[in-house]
Amino acid sequence: MIDLNNIKEIIIQEKKNLKSKSENYKENFLQIEKYITSEILKIEDLKKNNQNIIPEVIFDDLNLNLEELKLKVKKRGCVVIRDVFDDSLIHQMNKD
Repeated sequence: MIDLNNIKEIIIQEKKNLKSKSENYKENFLQIEKYITSEILKIEDLKKNNQNIIPEVIFDDLNLNLEELKLKVKKRGCVVIRDVFDDSLIHQMNKD
């Protein structure tokens, strides 16, 4: 577990570790920063347009556009699958 009281020193040490493992560390860090900035802008744009940041799919539609869904899941690292169970079953499970 990371000690948040010591986070500054941990970050400094990890940067040193990464620097020692890369000949072009400045260029690599700039590329990483550019990528992260680009992803942040994409997420902000999705939020601004009331679109899902985490991909969502209806259970019965899992086989539709499967390749597109795979790309989205790989990009975001997760997916929300809706309507897996019938509403009547959900109500019964909640009641039980």
